[in-house]
Amino acid sequence: MMEYEIGKEHKFPQRLSGFGVPAPNPLLDKLLPALLLINLCSLLEEALSEYAGENSIAIPPKKENLNGKIEVFSGLNLLKDRSSLDKVRRDRNSHAHEFTNTMDWKKFEEYRKIVEGELLNLKVLDQTPEYEMFGEREQLKASSDPMALGEQEYKFGLKNKRNGAIVYEIKWTEKLMK
Repeated sequence: MMEYEIGKEHKFPQRLSGFGVPAPNPLLDKLLPALLLINLCSLLEEALSEYAGENSIAIPPKKENLNGKIEVFSGLNLLKDRSSLDKVRRDRNSHAHEFTNTMDWKKFEEYRKIVEGELLNLKVLDQTPEYEMFGEREQLKASSDPMALGEQEYKFGLKNKRNGAIVYEIKWTEKLMK
């Protein structure tokens, strides 16, 4: 899940500037994991739907939500750990309906591993890619803006650790004004 790798390193672009240690941002450190949990559960629900379709598993109309799909899959003994999935789902529900301020990166990582384990068990997921962050800051160069002393190009993103391919990249330019 690329969003997780990028989100947990949300201070990385600030470190590229070279102006000391980035200030903590407790809002982002609570909000991003909560939003990623909602996204993770959406991916889980979609994966269960696809698996059901590919394996002729009937999902009754009243069971078309994540809770219902977990019930159906558990009833067919397809899940390793229903109670952990239910915990993930309940926490997702609480964060989707109100900001509870209880999610953090450690808890999200625990939940991500639970969901990943179930998707690997169902063979919906072959192997989770391993990523590494990268970042570059170019030398200060002349700017076409007459009010700027110069400008610098920055970029950061994620690379696949296995093959070095860039899978996500953001670029921006900062001007040093007179």
